Amino acid sequence: MSTDSMARPTTTARVITEVCAPWVWCVSVPFAVAHHSVPGFWPGVGWAALIAFGAAVVPMTIIGYGVRTGTVRSGHHVTARAERLVPMLGVLLSAVALCAILAVAAAPPSMTAVAVVMLVSGATCLAITLRWKVSVHAAVAAGSAALLTLLYGVTAGPLWLVTVAVCWSRVRLGAHTPHQVLVGALIGTAAAGIYPLVMGL
Repeated sequence: MSTDSMARPTTTARVITEVCAPWVWCVSVPFAVAHHSVPGFWPGVGWAALIAFGAAVVPMTIIGYGVRTGTVRSGHHVTARAERLVPMLGVLLSAVALCAILAVAAAPPSMTAVAVVMLVSGATCLAITLRWKVSVHAAVAAGSAALLTLLYGVTAGPLWLVTVAVCWSRVRLGAHTPHQVLVGALIGTAAAGIYPLVMGL
C-alpha cells in the first residue's frame, strides 16, 4: 500500500475532527433548536447566540488560554486526560452560569432545556474524566444528533452518520479507543433525553 493511500484516511479523520469539533455543535445546535421552538426570528437568534457564547466561545477561550500559556500541551482538543480537569471544570462553570442566566432572564423553555442538556453531558464527562478518558467529541456529536432527532424527526437522520464519522475519526487519530467513543456517544444520547423532561417542568 502506498504512503499516500495510507495517509488519506488520516487526513480525512483530521478534517472530520476539526469540522465536527464540539464547539461547532455547541454553536449550531442552539440555533437549530431556536428555529424549531422559539417564536419569532430575532428572539430565537438572540437566545441561541447567548447559549452559543456560553457553551462554545467561553470554553474555547479557556482552552485557548491553556494552550497559549503551556498548561495544555496536547492541543486545542486536549487529548491528554491529565490536562483536561481544569479546562473541563471551567467549561462546567460556564455552563452553570449560562443556565442561571437563562433562568433569571426567563428564557424560552426550549433554550433552557438545551443548556441543561449541555450541562448534564459536560458534568458527566468531567466526572468520568477524573478516572478514565472519555470522548467529548463523541458525546457532543451523539447528543446533538439525538436532540435534533427529537425535534426534527427523520430529517435529522443524517446527523447519526456524521456522529459515526466523528467516532471513527477519533479512533483513527489515536485520540480514543473504540470503548471511549462508545461511552461518549452513550453519554450524549442519554443527556439529550433530559430535554423533554425539562420542557415538561
